[in-house]
Amino acid sequence: MAIQPIPQRPNRRASMQTRARFSVLAALAAGLCLLFAPAIAQAAPVDFTIGIPGKTGCLVCHGDPKLTEVKSKKVLYISEQVMLGSVHKDVPCTKCHTDFDSALASQSHQGKKTDSKKIAGLSCKNCHEHAKQLKVYDKSTHGRLAMGGDDKAPTCADCHGSHEIKSLKKDKAYKAEFRMSAQKVCGKCHPKYYESYNDYYHGRAYKTGAADAPTCWDCHGAHEILPAAQTESKVAKGNLAKTCGACHPDSRAGFAKFGALIHGRDTMLGKNLLIKYKDKLLTWFGNTFLGSKEAAASVKPAAAKP
Repeated sequence: MAIQPIPQRPNRRASMQTRARFSVLAALAAGLCLLFAPAIAQAAPVDFTIGIPGKTGCLVCHGDPKLTEVKSKKVLYISEQVMLGSVHKDVPCTKCHTDFDSALASQSHQGKKTDSKKIAGLSCKNCHEHAKQLKVYDKSTHGRLAMGGDDKAPTCADCHGSHEIKSLKKDKAYKAEFRMSAQKVCGKCHPKYYESYNDYYHGRAYKTGAADAPTCWDCHGAHEILPAAQTESKVAKGNLAKTCGACHPDSRAGFAKFGALIHGRDTMLGKNLLIKYKDKLLTWFGNTFLGSKEAAASVKPAAAKP
C-alpha cells in the first residue's frame, strides 16, 4: 500500500506578502498612467467629439450639433429632420459614403485620408435609377473631369445637393425653387458668366424672378453640358437656332445671332460710341446750352436696351 504524502498547510504569512507586493505594483502602475496620461493624449490628439445617447447609426455622432473637427473646425453635424425630408430618407448612409469601413470607422477617422465629399458626390452612379443620367454625364465636360479625378470638377452633389436633396420630378415646389438657384448651382464656379448674364429679356428677367426666363441649363444643357467650341454643344454655332427654338419657335440662324447679347450686353454697349461718350456729351450739352455742369448732370438719359 502506497504511502500518501501529508499535504502542507499554506504559509499564510508568505501569501499575505505576495498580495502586498501585487498591491504595491498595481498602485505604481496606476500612478504612472496618471502621470503620463497628458503626454499620451497629446501624442494622439482626438479629432472628433464623443457621440450622444438616444441616436443610432451614423447619427450617434453626426446628430450632435456640436460635432466639429478639432483641427479644421469643420462642422460635421447632419440634421435628422433634413434627412427625413429628403428623397434619400430610406437610403443607408453607406450607399453614398462608400469609403466608410463598417468594421471600425470611416477611413478618414482612421487617418487614411480620402476625399469623402467627392466620393459621396459621385456615388449616384452606383444607383441603377440614375444610369441614363450617368451615361450622358460621362460624356460631358463636367463628367470627364470629375471621373478623371479633377478635384475642382462638379459632382452630382455639387449641383443637386446632398443630405437635403429632393425629387425634381415629384416635388413641384422644389423644382421651382431649384430652377431659380442658378447663381448657387452654376454661378459659384462661373461667377463672371453669371454676372454677365444681364441682358434685358433673359438674364435681367431671370434675376428678377421671372418664371419663364431661361436658366443656365436651359441653354447650355445640364448633364450633357459641353464647351461651345465642341460641335455637340447646345450653344455651338451650328446648334444655336435649335436651342433658341425651344422658346422661340421657327427661329433661324439669323435670329440666333442676337444670342451674343445674352452674355455680351455690356461689351456691346461699350462699343456703342453714343453710350461710351454719353458723360462727355452731357457735359458739353450742359455747358453749351444750359450754362453749367450741374444742369448737365440733371439731364438723365433713358435706360438703354440692347
